[in-house]
Amino acid sequence: MSDEAARGNASVPVQYHQFGISSEDGPTGPDLERGHNALVRVADGLTIVITGLHTGDVDVTVAR
Repeated sequence: MSDEAARGNASVPVQYHQFGISSEDGPTGPDLERGHNALVRVADGLTIVITGLHTGDVDVTVAR
């Protein structure tokens, strides 16, 4: 097993200062406390990320 994290990068559409992270495999952020910290909100198996941009695209990089 490699210690290197799998990474991905994409342009993600933003509407109303937010974009969502979801998964076909089940809820996202199951280990995160339900609620929010002003930048990330977890509710009903969906993770919402708050952005400064109202509408457009943001560059997002994820690692696991």
